[in-house]
Amino acid sequence: MSSRTVNKFFKFALEDAGHVMRDLPVNTIQGVAITQEWVDVGALQEAFKTWLAGRGDMPLNIGGPMDTGSAVAASASGEEAKLSGSHTVLVPVNGLYTPLVFGVYIGMRRYWTTGDPVFGIASAGVDDGVTVANYAVDPQAMTYSAELRLFPGTKKPEWGTAAVAAHNPS
Repeated sequence: MSSRTVNKFFKFALEDAGHVMRDLPVNTIQGVAITQEWVDVGALQEAFKTWLAGRGDMPLNIGGPMDTGSAVAASASGEEAKLSGSHTVLVPVNGLYTPLVFGVYIGMRRYWTTGDPVFGIASAGVDDGVTVANYAVDPQAMTYSAELRLFPGTKKPEWGTAAVAAHNPS
């Protein structure tokens, strides 16, 4: 389906410390893309810059209402987002050196359904994902902000059309 969408059909899901996907309340999201380092092959940095070439980064900043509600399993295809408390999910994973998967779901004139765009890490290996850093709360505005960065050595996120699954903790 090719059409425009509105904010209510957008959802953001993040794997929690227990390997369960959670829908988080997100009002702002910046950086749904892979950025590539410009390569300057001059001087002493040549070897290092050459090694970095093609290893994209994905700084993803999210923000939304600070909420201490319970953690509930993420919604499925065609369902309204089942929001978990942002504070409840983000505090335990902030600074945790464990790869977590995420998905940015964009529903097209309806709640996200399989076949609609998703940006995330599909079929993640054990070391694929992001880490959460710089979780901060603005108590006056009752909002939060957090930064997601690629876990070292992870495969890059990509656009797809299927739900992102949490790691299997086997």
